[in-house]
Amino acid sequence: MIEKTDKCNIKQMFKSPGAEYRQIAPYTATGIDNAEYDFSGEEISPSRIGWRPPTYFELEQLKDLGFGAIVTQVSPVDSYLNDEKEWEKLKECIKKAKEYGLYALIYDEQGFPSGDAGGFVLKEDPRYEALGLYYLGTVVKKGQPACLNLPDNKVVYLKALPLNNEKQVNLNEAVNVDAKQLSQMVWEAPDERSWLLMALYEAPLFEGTFAGSGWIKEARRYINILDEKAVEAFLRITYDKYYEQLGESFGDCIKGFFTDEVSLMVYREAKPPYVAIPWRYDMPEKFRGKYGYDLVSCLPALYVDAGPVSRKVRCNYYNLVSELCEKAYFKQVSDWCENHGIFLTGHLLMEERLVWHTVMEGDAMKALRHFRIPGMDVLSSRPLNITKPNEHFLNEAPLVGAKTAVSVSHHANRKRTFCETSHFQEMFRDIPVSYEEIRGTYNWQLAMGINLFASLYPANALTHEKWKVLNDYVARISMMLSQGVHVADIAVFYPIASVWANYVPSERRSEGEGMDNAVRYAPWLAEKYVPEVKHIDNAFVELTSHLVQNQRDFDYIHEDVLKEAQTENGIIFAGQEKYKVLILPPMDTISPDAWNAVKSYMESGGTVIGVGKIPIYTTEGDELKAEVTYHVPSLDELTKLLDRILEPDIKVAECEASELLYCHRSLEGLEVYFLANNSFERKSWKIGFSAEGQPQLWNPHNGDITCVEVIQSEKGRSWLEITLDSFDGCLVVFDK
Repeated sequence: MIEKTDKCNIKQMFKSPGAEYRQIAPYTATGIDNAEYDFSGEEISPSRIGWRPPTYFELEQLKDLGFGAIVTQVSPVDSYLNDEKEWEKLKECIKKAKEYGLYALIYDEQGFPSGDAGGFVLKEDPRYEALGLYYLGTVVKKGQPACLNLPDNKVVYLKALPLNNEKQVNLNEAVNVDAKQLSQMVWEAPDERSWLLMALYEAPLFEGTFAGSGWIKEARRYINILDEKAVEAFLRITYDKYYEQLGESFGDCIKGFFTDEVSLMVYREAKPPYVAIPWRYDMPEKFRGKYGYDLVSCLPALYVDAGPVSRKVRCNYYNLVSELCEKAYFKQVSDWCENHGIFLTGHLLMEERLVWHTVMEGDAMKALRHFRIPGMDVLSSRPLNITKPNEHFLNEAPLVGAKTAVSVSHHANRKRTFCETSHFQEMFRDIPVSYEEIRGTYNWQLAMGINLFASLYPANALTHEKWKVLNDYVARISMMLSQGVHVADIAVFYPIASVWANYVPSERRSEGEGMDNAVRYAPWLAEKYVPEVKHIDNAFVELTSHLVQNQRDFDYIHEDVLKEAQTENGIIFAGQEKYKVLILPPMDTISPDAWNAVKSYMESGGTVIGVGKIPIYTTEGDELKAEVTYHVPSLDELTKLLDRILEPDIKVAECEASELLYCHRSLEGLEVYFLANNSFERKSWKIGFSAEGQPQLWNPHNGDITCVEVIQSEKGRSWLEITLDSFDGCLVVFDK
């Protein structure tokens, strides 16, 4: 359904966008090596932690520079949450922000990751700490006694399992091991076969994790976001306190809470030599209650190959993790916000890879659907990198993060999607970033559908005049891309179950000199890691990039959305989206319900394209004989097929155009296209838009609107000549 549009009002909003479409201000001190400066020119000590309320002078200047909001909090140092003088300062800050026409978001933690309330949650009850299930194991042969030096922790599993072909364990022949003295347990193999002596034990997740790194703030133990009681304590200590102090401003100047980089904390675990899996004390009971079989006896399948049963156990386990994580943290926090008249925004940790989705929260799309404004972050201002993913670069696939958050917004009928935008990667390396590259960084996000930004560039990254120009530019485009409905013909299935089915915790490697980032920060991408996971993960990134470079816009579609979507005459109706093609990326596993939804869509006349590997198993471990409408072996063949069967939204004539990015939204009486040149060179294209009416160029730099000449018309398509400077963008609007 296309919303009714007041064209005069839209034009006026474009000329002078309101605060809700403008950037959220940068005034944070990061605590990283180089000091930043506030807008008054005062140096901020690098040792300061987290966010701070700006001075009145800064607030006045932020408004003048074109910002629309601030992110603030009670002082994150010195008696965090418990200093009445600091609360009074914050109240005065909120009062002044409102006077200057700025709204406020509350940052909910004393330095990220959110959830521990500055350590008060665990002071209240240490049992709320994040838990992992750790693995220790050694291969034993007859006549070679083995010893496992177990720590003084609760042992959940301690058995020996025979190995088939030196690789695959046999769960049915597991032998109990009597560890009379856990710290010095010695065991001998009962026969000539090789045996895996395996111990799994509970232990807190801290040393070597993101929370324990001390990278941004002082290392601090973290809560278990699988535990609803731990999250209840976080809400009571933090959110309730803000409401007690500032409740009269909720829904007025204070619009929402910002929650930051929440995760399961199994990332970068250093000891023992394998990362842990997320755990809670009653996980076996939760598992049996959901799936009806014993988890403990199957636990080895989460760490090593246990044959066909591994697929089912892993899929069941990580599905349970994702549901517990979703309900305990994200739903609880979102419900609190909605019940208090404000919204939840923020972002997850490391949104750029499917395997990171598995590690950080089980399923990123499940978590994000509880944000009224789903979000992500961007750590680099090298926009050329976004269409050239490189597994040796930590932030190599930001398109995946953007499309994940935006797709959740589209299917939940959310108008806005958020991003923290920065040049942290370059700042750490003392690499200069130009104004054009910063503008290009916003452009590619806008083209993906991001339309609300918190700038984390330091204030001195740009001159005051450049800040004004950039803020007006971004606000005008953000406003236009928040109207009407998104237009895309393609849905790409979100293949998280295929990652679950193949994922096992990766072997750690030392972070020595010369290590590339793939091994240092993401060892699961190294060659020694499970090849199936690496293939599925990389292929998903490559498919995403390929579609973007070929001007084929799309959304990811979660199986829950697909199962509930209406299908009719070959169309998938999901939220306000209408898809004509469903693409299955390379994958090997799908849930029975999701596959039934795929079949139902094909039976309604829908087109399903399998790229490369198509599903051969269900999440229950059964074999699947999947049939799709078309099966192509490569991305080049996918492009040729799409050109034959699906008329593109925009066509580019007679030139290679991988640097052209676009987004299309439809309003009553207006078709709005955002175009961006993602290159260092001035570019001209002859572009055919699938729209009719009077084309106009809406200039986001100054708000001017001018008519554009149609150089060629054909049924349903108008051809225009478009020229854009380096990393520049424009809006082409067809007035019907």
